[in-house]
Amino acid sequence: MKRTFCILIAFIFLLPMLLLPTVHAENYDELCHTLAGSFASGDMVDISAFGLNEDALDAAFTDVWYSGRLPWYAFSYQYAITNGVVTSFAPVYYDQDSFDYELYEQTAQSIIHQVILPDMTQWEMALAVHDYLIVNSQYDETLEKNTNYDLLVNGTAVCSGYAMAYLDIMTRLGIECRFVESQAMTHAWNMVNIDGNWYHVDLTHDDPTPDSYGYVSHDHFLKTDAQMKKLGYHGWDNGISCTDETFSEPIWANCNSQVIFTEDAIYTRIKDNFNYTIYCTTDESEEPEAVAQITAKTLTLDGDAYHYENNGLTLWDGKLWFSTVDRVRCLSLDTASVQTIFRYDVDENQKFIYSSLVKDGMLHLTLSDGQYQFSTQTISLMDTDAHTHDYQETTLERTCTQAGGTIYLCSCGLSYNGALTKAFGHNYNSYISVPATCSQPGEKRYECIRCDDFYTESFEDSYAHDYESVVIAEATLRKDGMKQSTCKICNRTLTETIPRQTLEDITGLSPVILIIGLVMIISVPILFFKF
Repeated sequence: MKRTFCILIAFIFLLPMLLLPTVHAENYDELCHTLAGSFASGDMVDISAFGLNEDALDAAFTDVWYSGRLPWYAFSYQYAITNGVVTSFAPVYYDQDSFDYELYEQTAQSIIHQVILPDMTQWEMALAVHDYLIVNSQYDETLEKNTNYDLLVNGTAVCSGYAMAYLDIMTRLGIECRFVESQAMTHAWNMVNIDGNWYHVDLTHDDPTPDSYGYVSHDHFLKTDAQMKKLGYHGWDNGISCTDETFSEPIWANCNSQVIFTEDAIYTRIKDNFNYTIYCTTDESEEPEAVAQITAKTLTLDGDAYHYENNGLTLWDGKLWFSTVDRVRCLSLDTASVQTIFRYDVDENQKFIYSSLVKDGMLHLTLSDGQYQFSTQTISLMDTDAHTHDYQETTLERTCTQAGGTIYLCSCGLSYNGALTKAFGHNYNSYISVPATCSQPGEKRYECIRCDDFYTESFEDSYAHDYESVVIAEATLRKDGMKQSTCKICNRTLTETIPRQTLEDITGLSPVILIIGLVMIISVPILFFKF
């Protein structure tokens, strides 16, 4: 009876496999090649020899599509089935009346032409495309745009559009890539093969919502399975493992701006505490070199003082453009000099520059009131029919943080520098503002003698305690002693070891005297008996 029951259970589990046709492993690659060839040619193909059912065909089509082996305009497929076996397969494409095939191809080739430089490594190409797509796209909050066409041509899509667009560009560059989907998360992203190792890439979650000019996160770029799971990802299963940790400490760590590639170097803008530093890397084996550093400014909006984030790094007209909360600067790659180009009146507008982007001669700013309410402003860096820059000479007072001298300022906010002298820099005097006690640390205040800037630091005073000591264990020749000290004010107790005693401590004689005495004690009797 028991044997019969086991056979019945086994039959139930094997029944689907017995009834549904399957593709043998040796024929699977040929099947995928046949399906991909059908899309490339547009022809209907006979696939009856593979003995597929509908589910097996759908799985094979999905595998081919997710691996980037179909043209970008592939949409779906048609098929004929006889007695449960699929006999023929034909591709279905996007409607050319709704999708401009030529425009899409021009856009894709233009992206490659703009971001790919000679002799780029695979990770550099993957990063350059990642950053470009994010800078030039925004998440579709209407949730209606979901294709690669939507993202590349119209500049907006949901996660599937980001993933399909990245898949297409990577495939064109000869870099193996996959479309990854999690039904549990209702989300899609990519896996990319860099030098033989697979990594996760999620453009959607690296692009802020709402969109901010020039903001690019790298928190989901070239990540392992473990790192993605730590970020909350789950529910994907495509048979690929991402375990390599080559990029565990990349140059783009803590970088929320576009990574800039030139023929000679790579530039990143990194936030470090209250400083924003632009680093230059000229060789992968060398440490990045700091070429410019700006101290972040603390703002007061609506009576509250905050240190606000700021993002954005752009290459235009041979200069690196970047912003701080109240101005936009450019760094000349030839001279390494930094100039202020745009000044924003934070106090007057009660807003600050959150991020920035320079594109086609236009300065694009995302402004924030500090409460996650954003607005935008766009200014031409060149004279246009709508506005001619009229620069007025303005004298800047030299301060601790601001250079003094002459600037030329337009009413639109753009400016350029005349003769300037460097800022003084802070000169602090210090004093104890809160004395330390035996139970509370004190506070030392540092005030600049030129301006209102200050900072404080805490300190402890070991002399503030009034200790009374008691020996709780006497030291002997064999072991250490112990002394306990208790503060009369706060009852803080310290224990101190008393070193074990020596013969010198007991006798009051130095080791040399003791040795001489010992020698005499031994030698005198010997001499006495001898004579």
